[in-house]
Amino acid sequence: MSHALREATRRVVAMPVLVLASLLAAAVVTLASVGLDDQGQTTSAGGYTWSLTLWYLPVGVMWTWFIRRRNQTIQRPAFWTTLVILLVFGFALDFLLAHSFFVFPDDAATLLPEAPAFGAPVPLEEYLFYVGGFLFILLLYVWCDEDFLSRYNVPDYVETWRRSGRKRVTEFDGLSLAAAVLMIGAAWAYKVSVAPDPYRGGFPAYFAYLAAAGLTPAVGLLKGTRRFINWRAFTVVFLAVVAVSILWEVTLAAPLGWWGYQPPRMLGVVVRAWHDLPLEAVLVWLAASFTTVIIYESVKVWQASGGRTPAFVPPGVRARMRQLYYMPREEPTDGPKTG
Repeated sequence: MSHALREATRRVVAMPVLVLASLLAAAVVTLASVGLDDQGQTTSAGGYTWSLTLWYLPVGVMWTWFIRRRNQTIQRPAFWTTLVILLVFGFALDFLLAHSFFVFPDDAATLLPEAPAFGAPVPLEEYLFYVGGFLFILLLYVWCDEDFLSRYNVPDYVETWRRSGRKRVTEFDGLSLAAAVLMIGAAWAYKVSVAPDPYRGGFPAYFAYLAAAGLTPAVGLLKGTRRFINWRAFTVVFLAVVAVSILWEVTLAAPLGWWGYQPPRMLGVVVRAWHDLPLEAVLVWLAASFTTVIIYESVKVWQASGGRTPAFVPPGVRARMRQLYYMPREEPTDGPKTG
């Protein structure tokens, strides 16, 4: 076997093995936190805290790959921009709505100090959960797109954008808006008329939040980015986070009381075999994965399009953006623009 072939084989095999090994190690650490007390009852002192390794161990592996990779002129600015946007919305959810949507019945499941939130503090682990989750989703997509499933990505964003003939990165997508409105309307009708107790009545606020979070970016960004999205990489990301969720939430968090859900704010569709886990617990991963991918790809496409900024952006800010982002040419007068 030639040296080049050995190197190619190592590159193809090593990362998947390391990612899977890190997930397996995290699962062992998490499951080891669960035991039995003197009365034979299941206990999980610090279980929620230790379970964060399900995000952070594979993130560490993928982060090492990411920082060592070269020729990331478009990818790196898009990565950091996407992460900041996601964390703002994730932290806002926890700070403003955590006690409206969630409960944390087992105080012994957390080891870290409480963190501030509207109404009452929440476990600091909640904020770390969102940081780790978004990093996991984003890094897994970047790795799949750039390496593991690179055969299916767009190799040259600038040239592909020029050939597309599009004038805007942003474009209104009425279908996405209609889908969001119909989903929320149908969910509301179900909750007030069909949902079983204690879910019946009121507004399905968490479902509405997820529908809005998942489809609002699509309303303005899907048409301009869908040809650039690596849909196979997206599928791997979604299946991976669902698999982690089945171990994390179905096997441990729900039955052990690490966290739970407020029935008045849920739709009322639950999985009985999974300790009455609400539908929203699965939809959150679809919404998070799709939102992450579409924002990341939108920032990449915006850079490839020339990175034109609206006229109201001050010149100093515009100059700073040109230092932070990759711009293939000066702002065109008749070329692509963001709207």
